[in-house]
Amino acid sequence: MSIRSVPGRKILGPTIFFIFLLNAILFLTVSPVYGEKATSGFTPFTRRTLENGLTVIVKETHFAPVVAVEIRVGVGAIHEPPELQGISHFVEHMFFKGTKHRPAGAIAGEIKAVGGRLNASTSRETTCYYVTAPSAYTDLVLEVIADAIQHTSFDPVEVERERKVIIEEIMMNRDDPLRRLSEEIHRSLFAGTPYAANVIGTPETVGNIDREALVAYYQKHYVPNNMVVVVGGDVETGQVLARLEQLFKGFNPGEAPPLPSFEVPQARKDARLEWEAEINQTYLSFAFPLPPLNAEDSAALGILQFILDGGRSARLRKLYSDGLINQLGTGLTSYRHVGYFTVTATTQNPALVEERIREILGEISARGVTAKEVEVAQAMVRTALALEAERVSSLVSLISWYEIISCLEERIRYEQALTEVTKEDVQRVAAAYLQPEQATLFMVKPKEGK
Repeated sequence: MSIRSVPGRKILGPTIFFIFLLNAILFLTVSPVYGEKATSGFTPFTRRTLENGLTVIVKETHFAPVVAVEIRVGVGAIHEPPELQGISHFVEHMFFKGTKHRPAGAIAGEIKAVGGRLNASTSRETTCYYVTAPSAYTDLVLEVIADAIQHTSFDPVEVERERKVIIEEIMMNRDDPLRRLSEEIHRSLFAGTPYAANVIGTPETVGNIDREALVAYYQKHYVPNNMVVVVGGDVETGQVLARLEQLFKGFNPGEAPPLPSFEVPQARKDARLEWEAEINQTYLSFAFPLPPLNAEDSAALGILQFILDGGRSARLRKLYSDGLINQLGTGLTSYRHVGYFTVTATTQNPALVEERIREILGEISARGVTAKEVEVAQAMVRTALALEAERVSSLVSLISWYEIISCLEERIRYEQALTEVTKEDVQRVAAAYLQPEQATLFMVKPKEGK
């Protein structure tokens, strides 16, 4: 399958948790408060696109005197040329290190002085910056984060300091088996595509990124029409919108470069990749590549994930009671154009665990699941979604992700699709996407003698 991005448009595709085939919904003015009667934790909300193309979403929740603000930028590791690998993450590190109006340390100092906290993260597709604080200081939070996103100074002294911090982080990550697994999964499943890129970079690339490259990359990608600002919590929508219009009035739009065209690699049957490390147990991970899916298949995969690993009666949990594993986890990772499903375990008996996982997955593909399993999984998912919606920081983060990748309405559609999944749907997606021979098996073993 060939992927070709279109300049000047958001590329529609999967969300952070589930993959969707999307229909774009564009709002050019203040939308009506969406979903007054809906049951989703994301509704009602208000969306506005400012004149410069900046998308703003306000979600009022008044159960606690807290405000959460997140700015998500549509740039990440997949947008980097090979020689600048890690630059998105490097720019993120500079975000709180001073602006034209605030010296290094002032941004964090002002937020922490009112009891707030702030942080940032970089992924393959986006970079986000978030602040949580008492809602009495909403105006301060908005002013500080708006200043930081528009006026990062890239002080030369701070650039060199953060370069050392990042290289130390890279070296530490090399000793983490789970991080190594994740990187190898991306490198192998998505070879030849931007998704194979390492988010944090290498000591060589980070060591060669100078201040001029950082500034040029920042100016190219950090434009309002490539961002989403989400404000949630104990706030008043009209006041927030008016304040954001003031704060971003002089922020000029640009044209963020599109992704280059690429071919999505075909899955290799029964592939495996093994290596040794200084560890005392084996880490193994079955990774199944996923194409972009429709909403129904995305919801069915979500239910299947819970059936496999969602509670004491989950299919894979028997490996615990049989004393075969120390840890177990499943994951559904989705990007715009690609995705993957993983089953990961740690064990002292990798050959038997590999065999048992293959048997369990094959049985679901061949014989399906029960209606009761689907019912229990749906109840667990509903509970998880409700708990998620109660934390304003989580709510704001999910809103920003969905909105910049596709649109928030897709999350709401997903929640509805969950209630409609049947046992036949679960067996169908298991047979289509999780056949054991479709997986690449990644295994990190203890070095000989350990």
